Amino acid sequence: MHNLYVSKFNRLNGDIRLKFSRISEDKREIKDDTIPNDFGNCRRNIFMGRYYYSKKDTVNSYKSISIKFLKQHKQLVGYCPGGISWTRGGEKTGSVSYYVDIMNPGEEHIRFEYTTTIRDTGEKIDRDYKVRLESTKCNYGGQRWWFICNNCQRRVGVLYIGDSEFACRHCYNLTYESRNESRRGFLGVMGNYFKAEKIREEMKRTFYNGKPTRK
Repeated sequence: MHNLYVSKFNRLNGDIRLKFSRISEDKREIKDDTIPNDFGNCRRNIFMGRYYYSKKDTVNSYKSISIKFLKQHKQLVGYCPGGISWTRGGEKTGSVSYYVDIMNPGEEHIRFEYTTTIRDTGEKIDRDYKVRLESTKCNYGGQRWWFICNNCQRRVGVLYIGDSEFACRHCYNLTYESRNESRRGFLGVMGNYFKAEKIREEMKRTFYNGKPTRK
């Protein structure tokens, strides 16, 4: 993990140029980043409430199934039934039954069977559908399997389930926790700097003939 701080800044034609340094906890690694020249244009938006940090849901907050999981349980062979359940705090929060079928070339798939409950009404709905599986050759030999997302047809290694069906993280608009933390830390540094700039500008007085003018 790196600590982020502003190491240098200057103004040029009204724009703000910032230089950031990231220092690892063991102080062995230092990385410098420079903000684009037009970043100063965001200053007004930050103070007028139009620029904000919007946190997306993370992949960790969704139940998921991965190709890695299927491979670890040796289920990517022929026709193989299986199941997966999720727990939180020792309590079961959900389960899914599935059948992996890669016996017929061109028709490889995983079939999911489970029941979902509509939050607003409490109605239970049985789900039964297939997700295509596809393999690609690896450079070092062998093959790698993928899910083909039913919504966007992306080739992915992990599927996530929301209120209804499995889909990829792009369709559910999910991000990784590390990205949220990085974005939050970056905007925190920027926000503190711009707040200080605003206070300084508000305190600044204009003088005429050696006397301060009225604000």
